[in-house]
Amino acid sequence: MPEIQPSIHENAAELQPGTAIRGRDIVVVSIQPWYYELGSNCKNIATYFSGDNRVLYINSPITRKTYHSKYKSSGVEKHCDIIKKGIPEVRQIKENMWEYYPISLMESINRIPFTALFRPANYINSRRLANDIKKSN
Repeated sequence: MPEIQPSIHENAAELQPGTAIRGRDIVVVSIQPWYYELGSNCKNIATYFSGDNRVLYINSPITRKTYHSKYKSSGVEKHCDIIKKGIPEVRQIKENMWEYYPISLMESINRIPFTALFRPANYINSRRLANDIKKSN
C-alpha cells in the first residue's frame, strides 16, 4: 500500500472559507435537493464553496413515480410544476449560489436486480440529467 502524502494544508481546520479554491465555477450534483428542509454535508460544502466561487447546485431529478404521486411535499410540487412548464429554472439562493431544477423525469431503477438491465437504464437517466445540466447556462 502506498504511503499517504500529507495535504498542502496539514490542518484542514485552519482553512478559512474561500482560501482553498477561488474564482471558479463549481457545479454540485447532489442526491438531496436544496428545497428539502434537512441540512446535509453537500449543502454545507456548496455553501462553503460559494464564499469565493460561483456555485450551481443541481437539485436531484424527479422520478416518474414521484411525478405521478398524489402525495408530494411543497418543494417536490414546485419542482413538478417546473417540469410541467417544460422550462428549466435556475433560482438564486444567495450571493454566488444558484439552484437548478432539472426537467427530465428519471426512471426508478434502484431496485433492478440485474446488471444487464440496470446499466442501460442508468445510462439513459445519466444522459437525461447531463442534457438538462447543459441547458442550465
